[in-house]
Amino acid sequence: MRRLAGRSVVRRLALCGVLIATTACESSTGPSDPEDLRLTATIVPSTVAPGQLATITFTLENTGDETVNLTFNTGCQVLPYIRVRTTNVIVYPTGGDWACTVVITQLSLHPGGSVQRVVRVRELNTPGDADVVLPPGEYQTFARLDDIRVRLQADPISFTVQ
Repeated sequence: MRRLAGRSVVRRLALCGVLIATTACESSTGPSDPEDLRLTATIVPSTVAPGQLATITFTLENTGDETVNLTFNTGCQVLPYIRVRTTNVIVYPTGGDWACTVVITQLSLHPGGSVQRVVRVRELNTPGDADVVLPPGEYQTFARLDDIRVRLQADPISFTVQ
């Protein structure tokens, strides 16, 4: 009997946690105009030769006149992706999905403010540090922002790994 009572308490606590998280999400404020947010991607160089490292930079910018407060249901905010250009198969993150912490996070961007997420790419047979190691091929990269009210995706940009 005591064991069943313990499970009941755990279930009630879990339900309370869900209700608190839901309430916290509903009380947040997003941008007054989603058009005030811009998510872009750049890569330098756009052709990654053996021995080279390319840098992809994703920039989230507030182009409006008011501070934008974003709330996320996870620890992930700006999520970068790389896919094979011919098949659209996501190759980064490995398996096509992110492992994100289950915690509510917030991001505030003042007028003209921005945040960046940088991903370094290298060719498979090139030694060295990199966030992503790819075999030769044609790729596209983009990023997503999944605020509880605003969904943005950067236009994909193409690059080649030789």
